[in-house]
Amino acid sequence: MAQSDRHGQSRGKDNGWFWKTRDEWEAELGLSRWEQETARKQLRHTKFWLEKDKRLEHKIFFSIDFVELEKALEQAAASASSASTPNTVTAPICQVGSSHSVPGQ
Repeated sequence: MAQSDRHGQSRGKDNGWFWKTRDEWEAELGLSRWEQETARKQLRHTKFWLEKDKRLEHKIFFSIDFVELEKALEQAAASASSASTPNTVTAPICQVGSSHSVPGQ
């Protein structure tokens, strides 16, 4: 995405929209056509990646919603930090009605 934003600035954004050819994406990211399509398919499921297909111009325009991107990054960071916090209880220690006694009692 950093590549997409930087490239958009050099081409001149039109209200935040920019375009790149498949060859430009491949040169910058090293992704084949099929890898690009898979990546774009996954990005389209997010709220921050936007695409417009202008078939008459034979171009796909892209835009990044940076507010939504920030929300997604904050959510991912919160998820990652809660998953890696030591001593986090993810399952009950004992079940009600269990024959096991609670330690210390």
